[in-house]
Amino acid sequence: LLAQPDLARGKFQVSLAIHLIRIPAAVEDPAAAGGLDLGYSQTSFWDLAGTSRPIEDSSYRPEAWYHQPLPGLLIEEVAIDLGVSHESNGLTGPSSRSFNAIFLRPEAVIPLARGWSLDGAPRLRAYVGDMSENPDLPRFRGHVDAEVAVNSPGGWRMAVAAHLGDRGDRATLQVDLTYPLSLWTDHGLRAYLDLQVFDGWGETLLDYDQHSRRGMIGLAFVR
Repeated sequence: LLAQPDLARGKFQVSLAIHLIRIPAAVEDPAAAGGLDLGYSQTSFWDLAGTSRPIEDSSYRPEAWYHQPLPGLLIEEVAIDLGVSHESNGLTGPSSRSFNAIFLRPEAVIPLARGWSLDGAPRLRAYVGDMSENPDLPRFRGHVDAEVAVNSPGGWRMAVAAHLGDRGDRATLQVDLTYPLSLWTDHGLRAYLDLQVFDGWGETLLDYDQHSRRGMIGLAFVR
């Protein structure tokens, strides 16, 4: 749960991923095994100040992709994913939003000095199929998502996600700064304090063509 300081809005997200198939020939080295992965994410926003605190919008994102690790030279971990994704808000009528896409996602973990590391996973996306419910979505979501994270040896992690509309405008930026709560307690609590800042377009699928700016603070159980 991430809530604004004035408690006007809340956000909840759950994400799951599984390794469905791995190549038998690479079973002796699981880290080098390619195969098919499945994933699912759901994000919901709700009005915490309203009388009934209604859910404003939810997005449902199932994905399937082929994951292939690649030989690394100066980079410790390198891989590439090729997959398909679907996103919809589960509504009908004028409020219905959905699209399908094919994506290519290179991934790399780069070790830095003194225990720091840099993760990069840009995603290149091509929209496919019926876009009649949101025909100008690429103008706001674009075709490339840039995702970079810096990990500190002390536990801090700063993740930056950004995209630009396909006309070179409509820029969006999200920054998450997380810190493990286990470093503050003696109980091994596996959770992270998450400070999130969002400025841009398409935070919700329903209002993908509306600009929003917000700061949130809450808990994350994975990062």
